[in-house]
Amino acid sequence: MLVTGDIDVPRAFQRWLESKRENKYADLIFELSDLEFAVVVRLATSGDDSVYTAEARQAMAELMQTSRPPETSKVQTAIRRLTGAGIVDPTGTKGSYEIADQGFQIVLKEPQTLGPASPPT
Repeated sequence: MLVTGDIDVPRAFQRWLESKRENKYADLIFELSDLEFAVVVRLATSGDDSVYTAEARQAMAELMQTSRPPETSKVQTAIRRLTGAGIVDPTGTKGSYEIADQGFQIVLKEPQTLGPASPPT
């Protein structure tokens, strides 16, 4: 978990390297639904820890290339699944979340992560 004041950059970097070698993050990305992927990308790249605002939901719609933002209830369902899978964690503030694995957050910020999708080999 990446919590302000508790940042372990060397550990995050090590986990990122290990996971890249094993292609674990690519497998994880391809297991996510479009909305779940949009949620984690939003959390990793926006600097905002809420995914329920109109602005956040509009950004997710743009990432999913749809004209309508996802309904709040759909975002809640995605958050429940992501939290249950240990992909995101609540920050302690109601409605605020963060990427649980710092290495995964690094991967989500890489430009090629948002490029054309192709399944891992």
